[in-house]
Amino acid sequence: MPSRAHGEAAGHGRWEILQWLEANGVELIGQGNEVEKAVKNNHAEVAMWLTENVPISLAEGSQMNLPALAAANRNVELVQWSCGFLLDDAETLSSSAIRAVQAAIDEAAKAGDADILEWILSSDKVKNGVRVDLGKLAIGGHYELMKNLFSRYKANVAIGSTAREAVLAGRLDMLQWLYSSFGLCTFTGMLNKAVARGHLEVAKWLRSKSTGVCSPQALDNAAACGFLDVLQWTHENTKGECSSAAISGAAAGGHLDVVKWLSCSFPDKCRPDTMDQAALHNHLDVVQWLHVNRMEGCTVAQ
Repeated sequence: MPSRAHGEAAGHGRWEILQWLEANGVELIGQGNEVEKAVKNNHAEVAMWLTENVPISLAEGSQMNLPALAAANRNVELVQWSCGFLLDDAETLSSSAIRAVQAAIDEAAKAGDADILEWILSSDKVKNGVRVDLGKLAIGGHYELMKNLFSRYKANVAIGSTAREAVLAGRLDMLQWLYSSFGLCTFTGMLNKAVARGHLEVAKWLRSKSTGVCSPQALDNAAACGFLDVLQWTHENTKGECSSAAISGAAAGGHLDVVKWLSCSFPDKCRPDTMDQAALHNHLDVVQWLHVNRMEGCTVAQ
């Protein structure tokens, strides 16, 4: 009589149950997700045994998930095995398979797993079309691995995304290293990202390398997060200007110092919604200050 108990056994790595079921004549029927469960839970022997002993129709979607799941577990043997599904008899990877390997690289980079990254980047059949985001390595503090991979696999390094990751994380050291190593010369949109995240030193450095103007949205985000130093520097050193949403966002966040500065620097940006937002988010000090120092008041109920 067919049994599907092996699905749960596979997910929990209970190889002895699977072997017992088979030895006692229980017909094992694969539903297609048993292998994925085994890989997700880092049960390499179970995953391999299932594909060899159970008639399983492994859907393409499941196949594509396997490398990243294996990499998340930092299991290089499982990564190698799962990439075998993607290659099959082909000499090169399909576009969907490349995305699957890229997902595995991203997982390995976040963890700083040198073995997995080295194997993928040195495998002639697997490495083509994939890139390592050095920013993920830098953010995790894996500096030596980052520099090692750069020196050996320059063609497989994603410069643009690495720079963006460095900006978002506020890693000025990483950005400067990229600049000196690659002669990075385009910073389109990066100043906005640095300002919106409140990374003042990064913003200053980017400004020294370009003449970009901050977008109103980036300044609005900085105001909503209370980054007064960033707003003041931007106001003095760039031509960027926030929108009326900036002071309302600052009020909603309870950033009274930002509200005061915006009110003084951009008096025309204040509106009734500013007091509404302060009251809605229970910032009494902001409401009181607006009531005493501004004339807009709050929205009047109809």
